[in-house]
Amino acid sequence: MPRDLGETGSNFATFIVFVVIAGMLYLGRDIFVPLALATLFSFALAPPMLWLRRYVGRAASAILVVALAFTVIAGFGTVVASQIASLAGNLPTYQYHLETKLHALVNGAGSNSVVERAASMLKSLRTEVEKPSDADKIESARAPKASPTGEQPPVPVIVLESAPGPVQIIRGVLGPMLAPLATTGIVVLFVIFMLLNRELLRDRFIRLAGAGNLGRTTEALDEAAYRVSRYLLMQLMVNAVYGLPIGIGLYLIGVPNAALWSGLAVVMRFVPYIGPWIAAVFPLALSIAVASGWDLFFWTAGLFLAVELVTGNVIEPWLYRSRTGLSSIAIVVAAVFWTWLWGFVGLLLSIPLTVCLVVVGRHVPRLEFLSILLGDKPALTPAQRFYQRLLAADPDEATEQAESFLKAQPIGAFYDEVVIPALALAQLDRDRGVLESDRLAVLTESASAVLENLEELDSAPVVPAHAEAPDDSASVPVRIPSVLCVAGGRELDRIAALYLVDLLRRDGFAPRVLQLDRGVATRGGFESAVDVVCLSYMKSNAAVQARYLVRRLRRGLPGATIVAGFWSQPTGYGQGTGGGLLAATEADAVATSLREAAEKIRKAVVAEVPAATGVSAPIGRRLEMSPLPVAGAE
Repeated sequence: MPRDLGETGSNFATFIVFVVIAGMLYLGRDIFVPLALATLFSFALAPPMLWLRRYVGRAASAILVVALAFTVIAGFGTVVASQIASLAGNLPTYQYHLETKLHALVNGAGSNSVVERAASMLKSLRTEVEKPSDADKIESARAPKASPTGEQPPVPVIVLESAPGPVQIIRGVLGPMLAPLATTGIVVLFVIFMLLNRELLRDRFIRLAGAGNLGRTTEALDEAAYRVSRYLLMQLMVNAVYGLPIGIGLYLIGVPNAALWSGLAVVMRFVPYIGPWIAAVFPLALSIAVASGWDLFFWTAGLFLAVELVTGNVIEPWLYRSRTGLSSIAIVVAAVFWTWLWGFVGLLLSIPLTVCLVVVGRHVPRLEFLSILLGDKPALTPAQRFYQRLLAADPDEATEQAESFLKAQPIGAFYDEVVIPALALAQLDRDRGVLESDRLAVLTESASAVLENLEELDSAPVVPAHAEAPDDSASVPVRIPSVLCVAGGRELDRIAALYLVDLLRRDGFAPRVLQLDRGVATRGGFESAVDVVCLSYMKSNAAVQARYLVRRLRRGLPGATIVAGFWSQPTGYGQGTGGGLLAATEADAVATSLREAAEKIRKAVVAEVPAATGVSAPIGRRLEMSPLPVAGAE
């Protein structure tokens, strides 16, 4: 409980810090927005500056790169401004076309059309809103009226201001421009300063972040710089490839101000998901206004749709060789959050800023929740997800997970890397007392259902092991080796034994499963002789139980090879030089994975069967398995 309370208090403190930082970013957006813009520009301009610095020096390279970048931006802004001025001059003509089309649409739809009814409803609402209230009627009754003598009420006086002077005109024109110009100047100064003092700022940040862990801090800085700079460069290339055909296409089909809409498409495509469609709204509306028919509208819509499909499905996958590391939902949430903080600039910067947060979360343990919530890596491991599906009584989704895994790897790898670790998690919860009996019953039933579903996937006939004999010994009878999987005294041991049996069946054997009880070691408990016995334990500390069971099996089945399986132990544990589990259990071999157990059973069968029958019979259909190193004596 104290540990849980401490973790809760720590999470609450982290949440409070996050809220305070968000409030500071909102209140200080006039300072933080230029700083964020300058940081991103410095990330994007650092590679060309470093290349140019080898020829002209540090200061000259930084100034040249910044001057070139902002010259390009200023030229782009000049073109956009001229296009906006041209568009404003043609608005009366476009208004006439829009009114003509709307009038034709309303008249052509009939007197009872939806458009006419909607217009009538809006007109009635406007009349109702503009109707004078009772208070207005009373005030009107109290208003002075003409007297009987013919005197008129007082005439209202209107005060007219004098014409503005030159100072007022300059203030009205330059006033709205001062804030953007000041922000641009601050950004330029910040970028030059950051490029000139790039190494110094990096060292100071490392000192603040923690000089005691230089490796992790350096790795985080390098990863953030790489991801952000690569995203900005690749996104700029994609946007340019997207905007160029948009501009050319709009010019060819006759939409005015094609350069303006091309530039808008380049900028808006930095906005995730909805940016291209926002950029398409204005050309579509203009295409309706400039032509008498609807052909231009459909040509414009088809152009945007075609270019977006080619860009999103061909160009982006070709250029993006590394992803940003953000999930799809994180991109949407980040766009909403940063737009709320900083407006349209925050929307444009949402992905780079969130990438930095995810990188920080990967390298700072206290901020790991950022990487979990926003990153594109799965929140649960395959074993944890499989265990959760079993607890939720959803074997169908667990089977679907298995099918996805089996597309790339054999089924033995799925059993060892997903199923057994999931059962180990269940065993851990069972030992801690958090997995109750009813939940355990649900889990075992779901695990059995998944195994049945996986058995149906393999429809090929199974050839029994050692059923085929060489041609020169066809008359010699071949005995099929008997393999028995003995589960420990727990349900999870039995489930693991069932998966091992399925693995052996796919390898051509015909094994059986026996639940451990008090009479299992008597020879009379078996219908026939047993060649190999494999013990199944999910508990990691079951060596003592295994040793007593091995001794009883030695008395009941003196000729059988005994393999002790401890599935919760690391692969190869207890073997090699020390031989810990092998010596502790007194078994012939120890296995810590299902594939390792199948390999040792196969070796034991190959060694035993020829000695008993005098025939070297090959094993039947083999399961595709990765080779496993077998360490230590058997």
